[in-house]
Amino acid sequence: HAHHDDCSACEHDHEHHHHKHKHEHERQTTTAAKRFGIRSFVYSRRKPFHAQRLKEQVLKWLPVSSNQAIDGEAPHTGDSPIKAVLRSKGFVWLSNSHSTAYYWSHAGQHFEFRDEGDWWAAVPDEDWPTESAQSDVILADWDMSDASSYGDRRQEIVFIGVNMDEAKICEQLDAALLTDAEMGEYTKRWASVPDPEHACVTQARAKRAKTEKHAHGHHGHGHHHH
Repeated sequence: HAHHDDCSACEHDHEHHHHKHKHEHERQTTTAAKRFGIRSFVYSRRKPFHAQRLKEQVLKWLPVSSNQAIDGEAPHTGDSPIKAVLRSKGFVWLSNSHSTAYYWSHAGQHFEFRDEGDWWAAVPDEDWPTESAQSDVILADWDMSDASSYGDRRQEIVFIGVNMDEAKICEQLDAALLTDAEMGEYTKRWASVPDPEHACVTQARAKRAKTEKHAHGHHGHGHHHH
C-alpha cells in the first residue's frame, strides 16, 4: 500500500465532478440570493424513484419547452411547486436501472437525463481508483448505515429557483420514490445479484464500528463513576 501513503500529490489533479458543480453554484447563488431572492437546496434520499411516477408527478411539470425525459408526451399544464425551479442538476437513482446512475440536467428551457455510467457500488473492486484521495471521495457518498446498503446509489439533486417552497417540492419528489412495499420487492429482486465486495468499504465500516464502540465504551465508564 506504499502508494496510498502520501496522496497530497494526487489531490490537486482530481476534481470530482459534482463537487465542482457545488462550488460553482454556491458562488453564484450568494450574490443572486441578495439581489433576486434566488436560493438553492439539495434533495438527498437513499431510495430509488419509480420511473413512471417520477415522469407523471414531477418531470411533466418542469417549466421547460424541451424535455427529453418525457419522450414527446405533452407536459402537464397548471400549477406545481416544481415550476418555481430555474435550474436543477444532480444524481438520480431509478428503480428500473439498478446499476446505472443518471444525471439530472435542467437549465433554461431544456431538461434531460444523461447516463452517467455505473454507480461505484456496481463496479468491481479492480476497476476502482487506486489513489486513496479518489476512493475517499467515493466513500463520502456511500451509505455506511449497514452492510446491506446500496452503496453510493442515491438521489442528490440541487434545486435553484426563486420563491421555491422547499417542503412542497420535496413532497412532490418523495411521492415518486418507491413505497416501503415496493422497496421490499426491489430488495428481493436484487438480492440474487449482489454488488461486488469493495475492500475499502469493508475497511471504512470496520473503522467506523471501532470508533463507535470506543465512544460507547467511554460513555459507559462515565456512568460507573457516578
